[in-house]
Amino acid sequence: MFGKTFDLLERVLKVNPNHIYLYYAYGRSATESKMNLDQAEKYLNKFAELALNAKDDLNAQFAAPNWQAAARWRIGLIYEARGESDKAVSVYKEGLKHDPEYKILIEALDKLSKGK
Repeated sequence: MFGKTFDLLERVLKVNPNHIYLYYAYGRSATESKMNLDQAEKYLNKFAELALNAKDDLNAQFAAPNWQAAARWRIGLIYEARGESDKAVSVYKEGLKHDPEYKILIEALDKLSKGK
């Protein structure tokens, strides 16, 4: 199921690389399936970078702090899947700088701190 999703997202990104949500959608699919995590990390970082300055009608909504926090949460999930807890903690804290009330990030940090 997810293999076709990744293929479709890659094809659509080639046609419309300016639709930045597609980068997030790839990362979301990857973190949920635990597949293609290296590419997902690149795409989530690209999403976060592009979203910070998005002003066009299609993408402006992704400049909101909660989207920055969500992207960093998913990047942290990738680090956790690789066993890189220190990197996950770092990226979770970065996400909280964008949205200090982002509950999923707070819970992720709490979970990792209890695991140490």
